[in-house]
Amino acid sequence: MKRLTFDGNFCDIAQCRAMPCPCNNACTQKQVWERLQAYEDTGLMPAEVHSMYGEWRAMMSVLNGIGSYDRLRELADADKDGRLVVLEKGEIMDRDTRRTLARKYNGMKQRCYNPKNSEYKNYGARGIGICEEWLSNPDSFFEWGVLNGYKKGLTIDRIDVNRGYEPENCRWATMAEQQSNKRSNVMVECNGEMVTLAEASRRIGISESAVWMRIKREIQVDMEPYKWEKPVIRDDGAIFHSVKEAAKSVGVHDTKVSAVCKGNRKTTGGHSLRFLTREEAEKALEVMKDD
Repeated sequence: MKRLTFDGNFCDIAQCRAMPCPCNNACTQKQVWERLQAYEDTGLMPAEVHSMYGEWRAMMSVLNGIGSYDRLRELADADKDGRLVVLEKGEIMDRDTRRTLARKYNGMKQRCYNPKNSEYKNYGARGIGICEEWLSNPDSFFEWGVLNGYKKGLTIDRIDVNRGYEPENCRWATMAEQQSNKRSNVMVECNGEMVTLAEASRRIGISESAVWMRIKREIQVDMEPYKWEKPVIRDDGAIFHSVKEAAKSVGVHDTKVSAVCKGNRKTTGGHSLRFLTREEAEKALEVMKDD
C-alpha cells in the first residue's frame, strides 16, 4: 500500500504561516497526520492490526485471570524447567477432592496449633508447624496437593519427621509407607538394606520380637525362614536362646539340659531348668526390646 505520510515538520508541509500558531500546537490536522505517520511506520496492513488487537485482548483476558505479570513469568519459568503440569479440565479441584484436602489441612492445623488436640504433643509441642505459604493461603496447599499426586486413600507424610509441613518436606504416601516413617521406628539391616523392624518382620514372615531376638543374639536378619528354638530359663532367672546355650552356661552337655527341661531329670550342673512357653518368650523378648 502506498505511503501517505513522509518525514518533516507538518506545519512546513502544510505551509501554515500563522505565527504564533493559533491552535497552540493542538492542530487537529497535525494530530491526524502524526497518528497516520506512526501507523505507517509499523509497516502493518489494517487487517493485521485488527488481528493483533484481537490477540492482545485475548492475552489480557488470560493475564487478568492469572493475576499479574509476575505470576505469568513464574508459570513461564516453571514450564521452562519442566515443573508445570497442565491438568484436564475438571480434574484440578473437584468438590470431593477439595473437601478431602480441606479436612487434611484442618487436621494439620489442629495437630500443630491446638494444645487440646490429642496429637499436639507429637507435633506442635515438638515445634512442628506449617510453612507460612500454606498457613496463610490454604489454596496453595490444595494446589500443591493436586500437582504432587494426591489420590484418594493417600495421606500426607513428612519426609523428615523432625521438620514441619512444607512443600519440600511433604509427600503423599499410603498408610503402610507412613507407618514406616515414624520417629518410634527401629531401623534394622535386612539383606543389606536398612528397613524398619516392622518391614523386616513382614518380609521374613516372623514376629517383630523374633526379629529383635535375632538382632540381640547377633544373628543375621535375612529372608531365610526363622526356625523357632525353645528358649530355656534357669532357676536364677537367666534366659537362654537355646538348649545348647543353656548347657554351655552350666558346663554340661546339652542332652542333660534337655532331659531336665523335659522332666526326666531334676537338675544338672547344680541348676534346675525348664523351657519357656512361647507366650513367656514373647514377653521376655519385649522386655529385651525395651532395654
